[in-house]
Amino acid sequence: MTKFEKLFYLDPIAKAWTAKAPDGRQFWYIEGYASDTELDRDGDRMSPYALKMMKGAIDNGMNLFLDHKHNVTDTLGVITKCEERANRLWIQARLEDPEINPM
Repeated sequence: MTKFEKLFYLDPIAKAWTAKAPDGRQFWYIEGYASDTELDRDGDRMSPYALKMMKGAIDNGMNLFLDHKHNVTDTLGVITKCEERANRLWIQARLEDPEINPM
């Protein structure tokens, strides 16, 4: 089990990887489905309209947060890509450097 799998639930088609920038800095990435229109564990359901609104917010720049807390101390990284795929919202996110922001 990878370090990412211990930190995040990754569905079977989610991925996690690392990449180096030209200046030598290393970045960590994850991708997978962030939300859908199915009933969640809390009994809530996102409408297709809500998913479109969420995509719009992400397209305008959105951080990836831990759980439902939206404080700077709960920031895991930044969402770099977002797509609607058959009533699901797929995202790709670059995670914070654990040496700088260890959570």
